[in-house]
Amino acid sequence: MAEIFSSLSVYFITGTGNAASASGWVADEAIRAGITARVTDIASEDNIFLPPASENSLTGFAYPTHGFNAIPAMIYFMLRLPGGEGRKVFLMNTRGGLK
Repeated sequence: MAEIFSSLSVYFITGTGNAASASGWVADEAIRAGITARVTDIASEDNIFLPPASENSLTGFAYPTHGFNAIPAMIYFMLRLPGGEGRKVFLMNTRGGLK
């Protein structure tokens, strides 16, 4: 059974623009589906707003690959966020185009 979300918040950090582009694509699709979407660059925002967890909100984190993991700045950002039982999240790990 598919879940219905009313809001989407995507937080990203990017070096090449891949995570920014992917975040925008996800937000565009959400908007097309009638979902309120917000995309935030954690590297350029001073006061980052994290909406409280609710049943129909979805939070995403997009970042480049670093050693098969998220980059340290994103990990630090996620660890500082307030917890929230029931918060639904997704992780979007991007990579460069080198072979």
